[in-house]
Amino acid sequence: MNGTRAMITVWDPSLVNITGDFSLSEIWVTAGGGSGPILNTIETGWQVYPGRTGDAKPKTFYILDGRRDKCVVVVCRWNSGGILAGKLFVALRDGADTIIWGGEIFDSSGSGGFHTLTQMGSGHLAGEGYGKASHVRHFMYYDSSGQTVSLTQNDLVGYAPAPDCYNYEYDNSSSELYFFYGGPGCT
Repeated sequence: MNGTRAMITVWDPSLVNITGDFSLSEIWVTAGGGSGPILNTIETGWQVYPGRTGDAKPKTFYILDGRRDKCVVVVCRWNSGGILAGKLFVALRDGADTIIWGGEIFDSSGSGGFHTLTQMGSGHLAGEGYGKASHVRHFMYYDSSGQTVSLTQNDLVGYAPAPDCYNYEYDNSSSELYFFYGGPGCT
């Protein structure tokens, strides 16, 4: 997989601890890691993270991370062709191992997100569907020849460690696949 494309809805989730918590919706491309010393990640999306941005409004973000031998390097060098990767993104040169679409929260209370009312996405559970729950659609990745490949539900693997607080559902009843996700948190 040599890149990805998708559409993510933008919401304004509320946070419990305005200085420590965050909530985000993102596309995250990774390669390497596992038992090897190199992990490369590229992340982009929307986040509400007052501790980093200074206010509780949604903001776009990107993270370019080339980890090599436990050293983290964040780069923001651009050329007309996009990111000037050079030697930094060694693991991503031959394509991504994993692409992740969805949401994430950070609960600064230390409960691991299982006892917080910090919202993910819109703050609504996935079953509330279009117009209420956050969603991703137009899932695609670029193959080695640069062609886009559309994904089906069978191509995706979901993960929700606290499904009563934050969950996900797929909906392919329309002409395209939707991945709904989010939730209000729980106490």
